[in-house]
Amino acid sequence: MRAREIPVVMTAHDLKLLCPAYTMLRNGHVCEACRGGKVSNVLRHRCIKGSTLGSVAVLAVALLHRMRQTYQRSLARIVVPSRFYFEKFVSWGWSESQLVYIPNFGPEVSAAANSPELPAASEPILYAGRLSLEKGVSTLVRAAARAGVSVEIAGDGPARTIIETLARDLAAPVTFLGRLTGAEVQARMMRARAAVLPSEWYENAPLSVLEAFAA
Repeated sequence: MRAREIPVVMTAHDLKLLCPAYTMLRNGHVCEACRGGKVSNVLRHRCIKGSTLGSVAVLAVALLHRMRQTYQRSLARIVVPSRFYFEKFVSWGWSESQLVYIPNFGPEVSAAANSPELPAASEPILYAGRLSLEKGVSTLVRAAARAGVSVEIAGDGPARTIIETLARDLAAPVTFLGRLTGAEVQARMMRARAAVLPSEWYENAPLSVLEAFAA
């Protein structure tokens, strides 16, 4: 593409261009040990699901791209949906001239959003998003169990079984709604007491926050 002078643009939905472990999490906590090109830390700490083999594979790919300068040489621009990610890329050594901040588009607000009625205090709190460990949904389930507050969880993902088992073991007042359409999520959000995003990694202007603002 570069030889043909065709500009290539990539959107950074996560931080994989900075760290081989794209969530930048280690043992459940944010980790920036790879800053300054020290990507071998991904193997040292077995950051990919605690697996040596998985960490070796990811490290090998990262080192290959770094050696070839794949992204620095081939990408005309990297689109970042949040100012936080823009600043994170710059602090890790990327040039501001290669980055452009374009926020995610917000959803269209339905006519129901103009209603003066507020949700009743008895309505549940809503989480809508991916069911993965970095999203902090397990923490939400534990909080719901301790507080006795009803929570609806809309979405699916690799950690669903783990989270459902935790909710059952704690007898948490949590209802799993599964994957919903955009309209269904909006309807639930308009009715919910509040929307919650319990993420434990570096979020990137997620749509669930924009949907909550719209509601």
